[in-house]
Amino acid sequence: NFSRLQAMRPDLLKVDRSLVARAGSGAEGGMAFLAAARSVAESLKCQVVAEGLETPAEREAVLAAGITLAQGYLLGRPGPLEQLPEAVARASRP
Repeated sequence: NFSRLQAMRPDLLKVDRSLVARAGSGAEGGMAFLAAARSVAESLKCQVVAEGLETPAEREAVLAAGITLAQGYLLGRPGPLEQLPEAVARASRP
């Protein structure tokens, strides 16, 4: 809850995959939840990361909400650290 978030002062706030999928599918209220998460993170002075990006529509929704950090299969499958530069370059392509 919000009281705990304020007391904990997190460095990072993760947005659950279900909210990312909801926004990416255009479901009612989906974008509002992403924007609210970003707003809460800003007020707590922490970063926000969208979890479970799987489709280009989800990526666009996350970016439209002002969230710039994400993780998920769209960006790359889990793998060795040595492959990170290649995965980042691949995910940056439009």
